[in-house]
Amino acid sequence: MREVSPGDLIFSYCDTYIRAIGIAQSTAYEAPKPLEFGNVGAYWDVIGWRIKVHFTELHNVIRPMEHMVRLHAYLPKKYSPLRSNGHGQGGFKSEVQHPVFSE
Repeated sequence: MREVSPGDLIFSYCDTYIRAIGIAQSTAYEAPKPLEFGNVGAYWDVIGWRIKVHFTELHNVIRPMEHMVRLHAYLPKKYSPLRSNGHGQGGFKSEVQHPVFSE
């Protein structure tokens, strides 16, 4: 989280789909765990990291597992956000080497 810089591209991945793309508006800063988290992450510290992000929801969601032949070359060998079958790894932050999707 602390390596994110303003202008970085952020993919919002949920239930095997990229549903939104965001642009980081800030660097990471300390913030309390959001109240809406409730008991989720009860073992987490009360203070964590937060980044301001401007997200745009995608009208046509992207399912990375359908594009793994193209994506594989852009994913890091270690700590990849996706497994080779296209399923997510459950991480919060991962790097992608180059822009991947284009018209």
